[in-house]
Amino acid sequence: MEGVKIFNETMTSTEMEAPKWKKYKIGDLYNVFSGLSKPRDQFGFGHPFVTFKDVFQNYFLPGELTSLVNTNEKEIKSCSVKKGDVFLTRTSETQHELGMSSVALKDYPNATFNGFTKRLRLKDDVQVEIDLLYLGYFLRSPFFRDQVAQHSSLTTRASLNATAINSMEVIFPEIDEQRKIGGILKSLDDKIDLNRQTAQILEAIAQALFKEWFVDFNFPGATGEMEESELGMIPKGWRVGNLGELLNFRNGKASPNRGEEFTFPVYGANGIIGYTELFNCKPNASIVGRVGSYCGVVYYTTEKAFVTENAIVAESKYEGSSLYCYNKLLSLNLNNHKSGSGQPLLNQAILSSIKLVIPSFDLVEKFEDVAINLKVQAHQSEYQSKTLTQLRDSLLPKLMSNHLAIP
Repeated sequence: MEGVKIFNETMTSTEMEAPKWKKYKIGDLYNVFSGLSKPRDQFGFGHPFVTFKDVFQNYFLPGELTSLVNTNEKEIKSCSVKKGDVFLTRTSETQHELGMSSVALKDYPNATFNGFTKRLRLKDDVQVEIDLLYLGYFLRSPFFRDQVAQHSSLTTRASLNATAINSMEVIFPEIDEQRKIGGILKSLDDKIDLNRQTAQILEAIAQALFKEWFVDFNFPGATGEMEESELGMIPKGWRVGNLGELLNFRNGKASPNRGEEFTFPVYGANGIIGYTELFNCKPNASIVGRVGSYCGVVYYTTEKAFVTENAIVAESKYEGSSLYCYNKLLSLNLNNHKSGSGQPLLNQAILSSIKLVIPSFDLVEKFEDVAINLKVQAHQSEYQSKTLTQLRDSLLPKLMSNHLAIP
Protein backbone atom coordinates (compact mmCIF):
# COMPACT_ATOMS: atom_id res chain seq x y z
CA MET A 1 0.00 0.00 0.00
CA GLU A 2 1.26 3.50 -0.79
CA GLY A 3 2.42 5.63 2.12
CA VAL A 4 4.01 2.80 4.12
CA LYS A 5 7.33 3.79 5.70
CA ILE A 6 9.62 2.56 8.43
CA PHE A 7 8.88 4.79 11.45
CA ASN A 8 12.44 5.45 12.57
CA GLU A 9 14.85 5.56 9.66
CA THR A 10 17.84 6.22 11.96
CA MET A 11 17.35 3.32 14.36
CA THR A 12 20.25 2.12 16.46
CA SER A 13 21.19 -1.55 16.34
CA THR A 14 19.23 -2.14 19.54
CA GLU A 15 16.15 -0.42 18.16
CA MET A 16 16.33 -2.45 14.96
CA GLU A 17 15.73 -5.60 16.99
CA ALA A 18 12.28 -4.26 17.90
CA PRO A 19 9.32 -4.86 15.58
CA LYS A 20 9.17 -2.42 12.68
CA TRP A 21 6.84 0.54 13.05
CA LYS A 22 5.01 1.50 9.87
CA LYS A 23 3.53 4.82 8.88
CA TYR A 24 0.34 5.29 6.84
CA LYS A 25 -1.64 8.22 5.52
CA ILE A 26 -5.10 8.28 7.06
CA GLY A 27 -6.54 8.52 3.55
CA ASP A 28 -4.92 5.17 2.67
CA LEU A 29 -6.76 3.43 5.51
CA TYR A 30 -9.97 5.33 6.17
CA ASN A 31 -12.90 6.96 4.46
CA VAL A 32 -13.89 10.30 6.00
CA PHE A 33 -17.58 11.19 6.47
CA SER A 34 -19.47 14.23 7.73
CA GLY A 35 -21.98 14.07 10.56
CA LEU A 36 -25.60 15.00 11.10
CA SER A 37 -26.97 18.54 11.40
CA LYS A 38 -30.50 18.91 12.78
CA PRO A 39 -32.69 21.78 14.07
CA ARG A 40 -32.60 22.33 17.83
CA ASP A 41 -36.18 21.11 18.29
CA GLN A 42 -35.18 17.64 17.03
CA PHE A 43 -32.97 16.94 20.04
CA GLY A 44 -33.89 15.42 23.39
CA PHE A 45 -35.87 12.47 21.99
CA GLY A 46 -35.39 9.70 19.45
CA HIS A 47 -32.18 7.69 19.00
CA PRO A 48 -28.69 7.82 20.60
CA PHE A 49 -26.42 10.61 19.40
CA VAL A 50 -22.64 11.16 19.61
CA THR A 51 -22.15 14.78 20.68
CA PHE A 52 -19.11 17.03 20.31
CA LYS A 53 -18.60 16.68 24.07
CA ASP A 54 -18.66 12.86 23.85
CA VAL A 55 -15.76 13.03 21.40
CA PHE A 56 -13.82 15.87 22.98
CA GLN A 57 -13.81 14.48 26.51
CA ASN A 58 -13.21 10.78 25.85
CA TYR A 59 -10.39 8.80 24.24
CA PHE A 60 -13.08 6.14 23.65
CA LEU A 61 -16.81 6.70 23.22
CA PRO A 62 -18.80 6.26 26.46
CA GLY A 63 -20.40 2.88 26.98
CA GLU A 64 -23.82 4.53 26.83
CA LEU A 65 -24.75 7.56 24.73
CA THR A 66 -27.08 9.72 26.82
CA SER A 67 -27.98 12.36 24.20
CA LEU A 68 -30.91 11.73 21.83
CA VAL A 69 -31.90 13.04 18.40
CA ASN A 70 -34.89 12.42 16.16
CA THR A 71 -33.54 10.55 13.12
CA ASN A 72 -34.97 8.59 10.21
CA GLU A 73 -33.78 5.34 8.64
CA LYS A 74 -31.72 7.09 5.94
CA GLU A 75 -29.89 9.26 8.49
CA ILE A 76 -29.18 6.28 10.74
CA LYS A 77 -27.70 4.39 7.79
CA SER A 78 -25.49 7.24 6.52
CA CYS A 79 -24.31 8.46 9.96
CA SER A 80 -24.08 5.14 11.80
CA VAL A 81 -21.65 4.41 14.65
CA LYS A 82 -19.83 1.08 14.49
CA LYS A 83 -16.98 -0.64 16.28
CA GLY A 84 -13.65 0.70 15.01
CA ASP A 85 -15.02 4.06 13.89
CA VAL A 86 -12.88 7.07 14.77
CA PHE A 87 -14.41 10.49 15.45
CA LEU A 88 -12.49 13.77 15.21
CA THR A 89 -13.76 17.20 16.21
CA ARG A 90 -13.65 19.22 12.98
CA THR A 91 -14.44 22.78 14.10
CA SER A 92 -14.19 24.85 17.27
CA GLU A 93 -13.40 28.31 18.59
CA THR A 94 -9.81 27.31 19.41
CA GLN A 95 -7.23 24.99 17.87
CA HIS A 96 -6.86 23.27 21.24
CA GLU A 97 -10.33 21.73 20.80
CA LEU A 98 -9.74 20.75 17.18
CA GLY A 99 -8.98 17.22 16.00
CA MET A 100 -9.70 15.65 19.38
CA SER A 101 -10.40 11.97 18.85
CA SER A 102 -12.64 9.26 20.24
CA VAL A 103 -12.73 5.62 19.12
CA ALA A 104 -15.81 3.37 19.19
CA LEU A 105 -15.00 0.09 20.93
CA LYS A 106 -18.39 -1.43 20.06
CA ASP A 107 -21.39 -1.00 17.74
CA TYR A 108 -24.03 1.56 18.77
CA PRO A 109 -27.34 0.42 17.20
CA ASN A 110 -29.44 3.24 15.69
CA ALA A 111 -26.91 5.88 16.81
CA THR A 112 -25.73 8.82 14.69
CA PHE A 113 -23.00 11.44 15.15
CA ASN A 114 -23.01 15.22 15.10
CA GLY A 115 -21.98 17.54 12.28
CA PHE A 116 -19.19 19.18 14.28
CA THR A 117 -17.19 15.96 14.01
CA LYS A 118 -15.85 13.76 11.22
CA ARG A 119 -16.16 9.98 11.18
CA LEU A 120 -13.26 7.83 9.96
CA ARG A 121 -14.31 4.33 8.91
CA LEU A 122 -11.78 1.70 7.84
CA LYS A 123 -11.83 0.88 4.12
CA ASP A 124 -13.01 -2.62 3.22
CA ASP A 125 -9.75 -3.61 1.50
CA VAL A 126 -7.36 -2.57 4.29
CA GLN A 127 -5.22 -5.45 5.55
CA VAL A 128 -3.43 -3.62 8.38
CA GLU A 129 -4.03 -5.11 11.84
CA ILE A 130 -5.14 -2.39 14.25
CA ASP A 131 -5.67 -2.64 18.00
CA LEU A 132 -8.39 -0.12 18.90
CA LEU A 133 -6.94 0.69 22.32
CA TYR A 134 -3.57 1.49 20.76
CA LEU A 135 -5.29 3.60 18.09
CA GLY A 136 -7.27 5.59 20.66
CA TYR A 137 -4.13 6.53 22.57
CA PHE A 138 -2.04 7.20 19.47
CA LEU A 139 -4.58 9.76 18.21
CA ARG A 140 -4.17 11.70 21.48
CA SER A 141 -0.36 11.52 21.37
CA PRO A 142 1.85 14.58 20.71
CA PHE A 143 2.81 13.11 17.31
CA PHE A 144 -0.78 13.25 16.07
CA ARG A 145 -1.78 16.41 17.94
CA ASP A 146 1.13 18.26 16.30
CA GLN A 147 -0.17 17.19 12.90
CA VAL A 148 -3.61 18.58 13.74
CA ALA A 149 -2.06 21.96 14.57
CA GLN A 150 -0.10 21.96 11.30
CA HIS A 151 -3.08 21.06 9.10
CA SER A 152 -5.82 23.14 10.72
CA SER A 153 -6.98 26.54 9.51
CA LEU A 154 -8.01 29.45 11.73
CA THR A 155 -10.21 32.27 10.45
CA THR A 156 -13.22 33.09 12.60
CA ARG A 157 -13.18 29.47 13.86
CA ALA A 158 -10.58 26.73 13.86
CA SER A 159 -11.46 24.02 11.33
CA LEU A 160 -10.23 20.73 9.92
CA ASN A 161 -11.43 19.40 6.56
CA ALA A 162 -11.36 15.94 4.97
CA THR A 163 -8.35 16.78 2.77
CA ALA A 164 -6.30 17.75 5.81
CA ILE A 165 -7.38 14.64 7.72
CA ASN A 166 -6.52 12.34 4.80
CA SER A 167 -2.99 13.73 4.64
CA MET A 168 -2.23 13.09 8.31
CA GLU A 169 -0.25 10.02 9.32
CA VAL A 170 -0.76 7.20 11.79
CA ILE A 171 1.93 4.81 12.99
CA PHE A 172 1.50 1.13 13.85
CA PRO A 173 3.95 -1.42 15.24
CA GLU A 174 3.14 -5.11 14.88
CA ILE A 175 -0.17 -6.11 16.43
CA ASP A 176 1.31 -7.73 19.56
CA GLU A 177 3.21 -4.54 20.33
CA GLN A 178 0.05 -2.49 19.77
CA ARG A 179 -1.82 -4.66 22.26
CA LYS A 180 0.91 -4.30 24.89
CA ILE A 181 0.96 -0.51 24.55
CA GLY A 182 -2.83 -0.25 24.58
CA GLY A 183 -3.06 -2.57 27.59
CA ILE A 184 -0.56 -0.58 29.66
CA LEU A 185 -2.28 2.74 28.99
CA LYS A 186 -5.77 1.28 29.48
CA SER A 187 -4.78 -0.11 32.91
CA LEU A 188 -3.81 3.42 33.96
CA ASP A 189 -7.07 4.80 32.57
CA ASP A 190 -9.07 2.20 34.51
CA LYS A 191 -7.44 3.38 37.75
CA ILE A 192 -8.10 7.00 36.79
CA ASP A 193 -11.77 6.20 36.14
CA LEU A 194 -12.08 4.37 39.47
CA ASN A 195 -10.72 7.39 41.34
CA ARG A 196 -13.06 9.70 39.46
CA GLN A 197 -16.03 7.48 40.28
CA THR A 198 -15.03 7.57 43.96
CA ALA A 199 -14.91 11.37 43.84
CA GLN A 200 -18.33 11.47 42.16
CA ILE A 201 -19.83 9.18 44.82
CA LEU A 202 -18.49 11.41 47.60
CA GLU A 203 -19.92 14.45 45.81
CA ALA A 204 -23.29 12.70 45.53
CA ILE A 205 -23.26 11.93 49.27
CA ALA A 206 -22.73 15.63 50.06
CA GLN A 207 -25.59 16.61 47.73
CA ALA A 208 -27.89 14.00 49.28
CA LEU A 209 -27.07 15.29 52.76
CA PHE A 210 -27.75 18.86 51.64
CA LYS A 211 -31.15 17.84 50.28
CA GLU A 212 -31.99 15.94 53.48
CA TRP A 213 -31.20 18.94 55.69
CA PHE A 214 -32.05 22.02 53.64
CA VAL A 215 -34.74 20.85 51.19
CA ASP A 216 -36.57 18.11 53.08
CA PHE A 217 -35.91 19.89 56.42
CA ASN A 218 -34.86 16.67 58.14
CA PHE A 219 -31.84 18.20 59.88
CA PRO A 220 -30.19 17.57 63.28
CA GLY A 221 -32.30 19.12 66.03
CA ALA A 222 -35.37 19.56 63.80
CA THR A 223 -38.51 19.98 65.91
CA GLY A 224 -40.98 19.81 63.06
CA GLU A 225 -42.24 23.32 63.83
CA MET A 226 -42.98 25.13 60.56
CA GLU A 227 -44.19 28.58 59.61
CA GLU A 228 -45.60 30.27 56.52
CA SER A 229 -43.35 32.16 54.09
CA GLU A 230 -43.60 33.52 50.56
CA LEU A 231 -41.82 30.33 49.43
CA GLY A 232 -44.14 28.03 51.36
CA MET A 233 -43.75 26.33 54.72
CA ILE A 234 -40.26 26.60 56.22
CA PRO A 235 -38.74 25.59 59.59
CA LYS A 236 -39.37 28.03 62.40
CA GLY A 237 -36.46 30.45 62.76
CA TRP A 238 -35.45 30.25 59.10
CA ARG A 239 -36.19 33.12 56.72
CA VAL A 240 -36.55 34.04 53.06
CA GLY A 241 -33.79 36.12 51.47
CA ASN A 242 -31.89 36.66 48.22
CA LEU A 243 -28.92 34.71 46.87
CA GLY A 244 -26.95 37.97 46.89
CA GLU A 245 -27.03 37.91 50.69
CA LEU A 246 -24.85 34.80 50.66
CA LEU A 247 -22.59 35.28 47.64
CA ASN A 248 -20.60 37.95 45.82
CA PHE A 249 -20.80 37.56 42.03
CA ARG A 250 -18.41 38.86 39.38
CA ASN A 251 -17.81 38.08 35.73
CA GLY A 252 -14.70 36.32 34.50
CA LYS A 253 -12.17 37.85 32.12
CA ALA A 254 -11.07 37.27 28.53
CA SER A 255 -9.42 33.87 28.13
CA PRO A 256 -5.62 33.97 28.60
CA ASN A 257 -2.95 32.01 26.76
CA ARG A 258 -3.32 28.33 27.62
CA GLY A 259 -0.95 25.39 27.66
CA GLU A 260 -0.64 22.01 29.34
CA GLU A 261 2.64 23.13 30.94
CA PHE A 262 0.84 25.74 33.06
CA THR A 263 -0.54 25.32 36.59
CA PHE A 264 -3.90 27.01 37.02
CA PRO A 265 -7.08 25.53 35.49
CA VAL A 266 -9.07 27.75 33.13
CA TYR A 267 -12.86 27.56 33.53
CA GLY A 268 -15.29 28.41 30.77
CA ALA A 269 -19.04 27.82 30.76
CA ASN A 270 -18.35 24.12 30.08
CA GLY A 271 -15.84 23.57 32.90
CA ILE A 272 -12.06 23.26 32.65
CA ILE A 273 -10.90 24.12 29.12
CA GLY A 274 -7.14 24.22 29.71
CA TYR A 275 -4.42 25.59 31.99
CA THR A 276 -2.69 28.96 32.30
CA GLU A 277 -0.03 30.80 34.32
CA LEU A 278 -2.55 33.39 35.57
CA PHE A 279 -5.42 33.23 38.07
CA ASN A 280 -8.34 35.51 38.91
CA CYS A 281 -10.23 33.23 41.29
CA LYS A 282 -9.22 32.13 44.77
CA PRO A 283 -9.66 28.57 46.11
CA ASN A 284 -13.01 27.37 47.47
CA ALA A 285 -15.19 29.35 45.08
CA SER A 286 -18.14 28.33 42.93
CA ILE A 287 -18.16 29.01 39.19
CA VAL A 288 -21.38 29.36 37.17
CA GLY A 289 -21.68 28.97 33.40
CA ARG A 290 -22.97 32.31 32.09
CA VAL A 291 -23.92 31.77 28.43
CA GLY A 292 -24.89 29.13 25.91
CA SER A 293 -25.91 25.53 26.45
CA TYR A 294 -23.91 25.35 29.71
CA CYS A 295 -25.68 28.39 31.15
CA GLY A 296 -26.36 27.72 34.84
CA VAL A 297 -23.99 24.76 35.22
CA VAL A 298 -22.09 25.01 38.53
CA TYR A 299 -18.49 24.02 39.31
CA TYR A 300 -16.34 24.24 42.46
CA THR A 301 -12.61 24.86 42.60
CA THR A 302 -10.40 23.91 45.53
CA GLU A 303 -7.41 25.68 43.95
CA LYS A 304 -6.58 29.00 42.35
CA ALA A 305 -8.11 29.22 38.88
CA PHE A 306 -8.77 31.52 35.95
CA VAL A 307 -12.43 32.10 35.07
CA THR A 308 -13.21 33.31 31.55
CA GLU A 309 -15.84 35.82 30.48
CA ASN A 310 -18.21 32.93 29.71
CA ALA A 311 -18.62 32.20 33.42
CA ILE A 312 -19.32 33.98 36.70
CA VAL A 313 -17.31 33.67 39.93
CA ALA A 314 -19.46 33.14 43.05
CA GLU A 315 -17.61 33.69 46.34
CA SER A 316 -19.29 33.16 49.71
CA LYS A 317 -19.61 36.25 51.90
CA TYR A 318 -19.28 34.31 55.13
CA GLU A 319 -16.27 32.23 56.10
CA GLY A 320 -17.05 28.56 56.51
CA SER A 321 -19.97 28.45 54.09
CA SER A 322 -18.41 27.88 50.64
CA LEU A 323 -19.55 24.25 50.27
CA TYR A 324 -23.02 25.08 51.57
CA CYS A 325 -23.24 27.85 48.96
CA TYR A 326 -21.97 25.53 46.22
CA ASN A 327 -24.60 22.90 47.02
CA LYS A 328 -27.24 25.63 47.26
CA LEU A 329 -26.36 26.79 43.75
CA LEU A 330 -26.62 23.20 42.51
CA SER A 331 -30.08 22.87 44.05
CA LEU A 332 -31.49 26.03 42.44
CA ASN A 333 -31.59 24.76 38.81
CA LEU A 334 -30.05 28.03 37.65
CA ASN A 335 -30.73 27.30 33.99
CA ASN A 336 -34.41 27.97 34.74
CA HIS A 337 -33.51 31.57 35.65
CA LYS A 338 -31.76 32.40 32.37
CA SER A 339 -32.84 35.27 30.13
CA GLY A 340 -32.66 35.72 26.36
CA SER A 341 -34.75 34.01 23.69
CA GLY A 342 -31.77 33.20 21.46
CA GLN A 343 -28.52 32.82 23.39
CA PRO A 344 -29.30 31.74 27.00
CA LEU A 345 -27.77 34.16 29.50
CA LEU A 346 -27.27 34.57 33.24
CA ASN A 347 -25.90 37.74 34.83
CA GLN A 348 -24.97 38.96 38.29
CA ALA A 349 -28.26 40.79 38.81
CA ILE A 350 -30.35 37.72 37.99
CA LEU A 351 -28.33 35.52 40.33
CA SER A 352 -28.29 38.03 43.19
CA SER A 353 -32.08 38.46 43.10
CA ILE A 354 -33.02 34.77 43.27
CA LYS A 355 -35.25 34.13 46.29
CA LEU A 356 -34.30 31.31 48.64
CA VAL A 357 -34.72 30.00 52.16
CA ILE A 358 -31.85 30.89 54.51
CA PRO A 359 -31.29 28.53 57.49
CA SER A 360 -29.56 29.19 60.79
CA PHE A 361 -25.82 29.65 60.44
CA ASP A 362 -25.17 27.03 63.12
CA LEU A 363 -26.69 24.42 60.82
CA VAL A 364 -24.65 25.71 57.88
CA GLU A 365 -21.48 25.24 59.96
CA LYS A 366 -22.48 21.67 60.85
CA PHE A 367 -23.05 20.88 57.19
CA GLU A 368 -19.75 22.50 56.25
CA ASP A 369 -17.86 20.26 58.71
CA VAL A 370 -19.26 17.11 57.08
CA ALA A 371 -18.97 18.45 53.53
CA ILE A 372 -15.32 19.47 54.00
CA ASN A 373 -14.42 15.94 55.09
CA LEU A 374 -16.14 14.51 52.01
CA LYS A 375 -14.50 17.12 49.77
CA VAL A 376 -11.03 16.30 51.17
CA GLN A 377 -11.55 12.62 50.36
CA ALA A 378 -12.86 13.50 46.91
CA HIS A 379 -9.90 15.82 46.33
CA GLN A 380 -7.50 13.02 47.26
CA SER A 381 -9.13 10.77 44.66
CA GLU A 382 -9.01 13.57 42.08
CA TYR A 383 -5.35 14.25 42.89
CA GLN A 384 -4.51 10.57 42.40
CA SER A 385 -6.34 10.71 39.07
CA LYS A 386 -4.37 13.79 38.07
CA THR A 387 -1.08 12.09 39.01
CA LEU A 388 -1.98 8.96 37.05
CA THR A 389 -3.07 11.11 34.10
CA GLN A 390 0.31 12.84 34.11
CA LEU A 391 2.01 9.43 34.23
CA ARG A 392 -0.10 8.20 31.31
CA ASP A 393 0.60 11.34 29.30
CA SER A 394 4.34 11.08 29.97
CA LEU A 395 4.39 7.42 28.93
CA LEU A 396 2.29 8.05 25.83
CA PRO A 397 4.94 9.73 23.62
CA LYS A 398 7.65 7.32 24.80
CA LEU A 399 5.57 4.26 23.98
CA MET A 400 4.38 5.73 20.70
CA SER A 401 7.91 6.58 19.55
CA ASN A 402 9.40 3.15 20.35
CA HIS A 403 11.73 4.77 22.90
CA LEU A 404 10.48 2.67 25.81
CA ALA A 405 11.00 -1.07 25.62
CA ILE A 406 8.08 -3.29 26.62
CA PRO A 407 9.01 -6.77 27.90
